[in-house]
Formats: sequence, structure tokens, C-alpha cells
Amino acid sequence: AGHAGHGKTTLIQALTGTNTDRLKEEKERGMTIEPGFTSLQLPSGNVLSVVDVPGHERYVKNLLRGISGVDVAILVVASDAGVMSQTREHLDILKLLNKRHGLVVLSKIDLVDEEIICMAHEEVRDFVKETFLENAPIIPFSAKTGHGLEEIKQTVEDISRHVMEKDQGGVFRLPIDRVFTIPGHGTIATGTIISGRIRKGDVVEIYPIGNLTTIRNIQIHGQWVSDAVAGHRVGLNLSDIRVEELKKGMVLGESKALAPAHICNTRLQYMPSNPYHFNKKTEVKLFSGTYEVNARVNLINKEKLLPGESCFAQFRLENKITLLPYDRYVIRTLNPVSTVGGGVILEINPVEYGFAEAVSTDHLELLQRRITHEIVEAFIRRQGTGPIKFSELVMNLHLTQSEIERACEHLINEGRVLLVTNDSVTHKEFHARLEREILAQIGIFHEMHPDYPGASQEEIRLKISPPICLIIPL
Repeated sequence: AGHAGHGKTTLIQALTGTNTDRLKEEKERGMTIEPGFTSLQLPSGNVLSVVDVPGHERYVKNLLRGISGVDVAILVVASDAGVMSQTREHLDILKLLNKRHGLVVLSKIDLVDEEIICMAHEEVRDFVKETFLENAPIIPFSAKTGHGLEEIKQTVEDISRHVMEKDQGGVFRLPIDRVFTIPGHGTIATGTIISGRIRKGDVVEIYPIGNLTTIRNIQIHGQWVSDAVAGHRVGLNLSDIRVEELKKGMVLGESKALAPAHICNTRLQYMPSNPYHFNKKTEVKLFSGTYEVNARVNLINKEKLLPGESCFAQFRLENKITLLPYDRYVIRTLNPVSTVGGGVILEINPVEYGFAEAVSTDHLELLQRRITHEIVEAFIRRQGTGPIKFSELVMNLHLTQSEIERACEHLINEGRVLLVTNDSVTHKEFHARLEREILAQIGIFHEMHPDYPGASQEEIRLKISPPICLIIPL
């Protein structure tokens, strides 16, 4: 990442031997427009995928499509120019997307003397204070002489060892960032797998359009493979689907496991560098994964946000997009166009709030804490009915079956929920209320009919309001 003309593509070519500017216009103008992709073999023999993102302010939206799956950031700053506007915006975006690992490369050191290099180093060190790059290595580099090249490779290797593995057991999900055809193979969709695993022959759904397709072949770094897991950048050869049917931002995922949304609740951080406050009802462009969509922002229980403030917010999206809780997002204003904030998705397809409505944020606070068994218990309690099947919890909370089972086991052991059948639970508060109502209705029946031996189950069921016990055997 970094400002236009600071040497990102040149650095990648020096590291990998590949010029990631593949478009004719990019080569003619010497400027990256679309994200470029290649692979880097590290000293150990391990291989990483590399994403070269555009630096010009006109193509920040293309940067956002390419950067979402990145684990390690290399911020490139030209030593003869120093920190510039897109250097700042790119670092802001990396922070909003919660990136945690990276380094800084001081490029073009062959164009300046030692004193300028030292000044540039100090400027960068001051610039990255209080960010994830605060203690990161700053490596001087020259594409002309090769100075610093091996140190950059080794540093990337060292940093990559600290990257947390992605969830390979979750629902398969891949946001599409590029679509094209290969003669003899047909349609290819590329992207980075966010979670789960994909195998040759698997059937997947294309969200949000709902079409099904089969994975004919899988390619990683130019090699055909039988399967791929979260973290891999892949090309997927799809059967029975035309290139025209696919767009950047669509998501390939496990069938019926995801839910396209047009409303989502989030935590929104408004950046401290913004010169003005942010008003409720502002229309913005929301970027998440490889998708962008216009959205209207409803600040929850606030009329405006001052620079540096955060709050819960509801986004009403112009078109449905496929999100999951805890996805990161970035927002940009429409006029003038600039990156102003971002945050984390907490809930998809929630109840729609009125712009003037006061809303309890207790459940959003709980979702923000991200403690699975608390989220599961709160949902079961909020339903006020029973029993709830594990499959319903999976669908509504967008957790895996194993996560739901572990959470319910914990809650059962603590006596907070009760197992009704092998695959369904109810909250103890509901069960206690139901028991009280049943006993009260039996008491009323005997007062009214003292000579009767007892009431039928059906008679008691019908007197309980609401008759939610109909699905629970007495």
C-alpha cells in the first residue's frame, strides 16, 4: 500500500519477478488501476500471495476490493517525497480494517543522500505512532541497486509466522474480485477464501443471485490443486455459469448458509482526521469484502458524530450484499469523495429502526463482546418461545453447528438453558414461566370443576396465552 508513484509495483517486481500491472492502460501510464496479484517465495520455501493495490486517489475503491483478505501490509513511502495524502488514507484504511501485522519500506533511496534518508525515516516513525505499525521495521530499499531486498523478504517471513490461522472449519466463503475465461476451461472467478474449505467437485451458491455452480478445477499460484482452505488466494473454474452472470463483489459460498442483507447493525468509528462532524441520515458508499454499495446511515441514539467518536449505527443498503457478523467495512462520503470511517458488522437483517427512534443497545453491546455462549443465550431468551432447534440457531446467528453445540453444552451445564430433544433447547426462564402457567390453569380448572378427576392436556394447552407450549409435550 502507499501513495501513487512511490514504487509499490516496482518493489513487487523486485521481490517476485512479476510486473503486476497487466492492463494496457496501466503500462502506458505507469500507474496501477486494478489490484494486481502474484506470489512470493520466501527464504524458507513457503509461498505467500501478494496484492498490489492502486495508490492514486481516484482508484481507492479498487484498493478496497483488493485489500480485505490481506494479513501483512507493506506500506511503501518514497524517501524523496515522504508521507503524502494517499499514504495517510491507506494507513487509515488498514487501521479501519483491523490489520495487525506489517512493515514499512522506504523506497527510492538511490535518489537521495543519507541525510534525507534519515529525515524520511524519522518522519515515517512519527507518522505510524499509535498504529499497528508503531514498532514495525522500516527498511530502506532501492530497486536500482537491490539494497534492502533480502531484508524485506526475511522480515515478511518473520512477520508471517505471527499471523493467526483463519477458520478452516467454518462456512466456505469467497468474495469475488476478478472474473475471466480461460480457453478450454471456461469461467474463472478469483478471490481470497475468508473461511472454510473448498474441494474440486463441490457445489456452491453464488450470492446474492442464488444460482448454483460446481467447482470444476481449483488453481493456487498457477498450480491446479484438489482443494483449498481459508487464507488461500485461488482461481475457481466454475461449470454451467457464464462470465456475464458474475460480478466483482458477489460471493461464492456454501449453499443456503449465507443470507444477503439490505440492513445491518454495526459499530461505526468516525476517523479523528475528519474536519467535520458526521450527521445522521448521511448517504455513504460502504465497502466490505470486494463489494461496494450506497447506504444511508442511521446513527443509533445520536444525531451526529464528532471526529474520533464512535457509536452503533444501522445501515440501509441500496442493494442486498452478502455479509456476516464481524466482517469489517469502510465508508466513504459521496461528495467530496473521501474515506471517513469504518468498523465492524454486528448484525445482519435486523429490525429496521426509525431515524428518530430511541433504541436499547444492550444486545448490540453483547454482540460487540463476541462471547458465543452469551450471544446464543440472549437469542434463545429473546425469542420467548421453545424449543429452538440447533439448526435455527445456526441460521439466525450465522455460527457453525459445532459452535452452537459447544455454546449450548456450556449453557446446559450452567443450568441456563434446558435440552428438550437431542437437537433443541429452551431457556430456563421460559420453562419456569410455562410451568407456572400450567399449574395456575390446573388450579383454576379444579376450582371451577371440583368434582372432575382432572383436566385434559389439550384443555390446559389452549388456556395458556400465548399457546406456545403446543410444541412441548406436557
